Amino acid sequence: MTNRPLIGVLPTHSPCGSGPWVRPWFLRMMNEAGADAVMVPAEYCPPEGGNLARFDGFLIPGGTDVDPSLYGAENTASCDLMPERDRANAALLRAVIALRRPVLGICHGCQILNVALGGTLIQDIPTAITTPLNHNQTEADEVVTHPVGIAPDGILRRIFGTDEIMVNSFHHQAVDHLAPGCRLEAIAPDGIIEGFSLPGHTFVAGVQWHPELLTRRDRFAAALFDAFVQSAKN
Repeated sequence: MTNRPLIGVLPTHSPCGSGPWVRPWFLRMMNEAGADAVMVPAEYCPPEGGNLARFDGFLIPGGTDVDPSLYGAENTASCDLMPERDRANAALLRAVIALRRPVLGICHGCQILNVALGGTLIQDIPTAITTPLNHNQTEADEVVTHPVGIAPDGILRRIFGTDEIMVNSFHHQAVDHLAPGCRLEAIAPDGIIEGFSLPGHTFVAGVQWHPELLTRRDRFAAALFDAFVQSAKN
């Protein structure tokens, strides 16, 4: 392995047919953290092809709602669905984890990671929670709007070194039941799961907020990407 690990970034798609694409700040953050990053559309890199083994880690960014049929639910509030994308990404994630590669999921990436491992989602926070926080802020991307508590003894506590951080928030869906074997890592005051990990792996974790939008002013966001890239070097 070279000193700069190769990170595969799953792209964002649009239900209107445009894309795939990767927002440039993901590539910038990987570069600043010491890795090379390339876009890897799951449909062009099937798990059975053997190409996944050349990557040292995978980053799954935000996107549209996850198809509820993947976690055995009827569609009650999900929109802009892309079932083929979700099935391909879930299969890729399971193969990547079987290869023992580090994985970081962000927002949609956190949700599809949980679903790929056997978990479920809340399809619409405002209608599912009695007194929810505003998880879909109107403030600028880089503004943090609510706290999340960081669980003790987990990977995020080791990275952040504190029991609470402030985050930004742009989602109406969230993790409901954690996948079997996963561990709660972060939670909002209203009970919404904001982060989880898969113990027994060097780094397999998802966060519900958008740290890539905070790295210019938030040491916790930069620390998360640094830790992910460092795990890909090992």
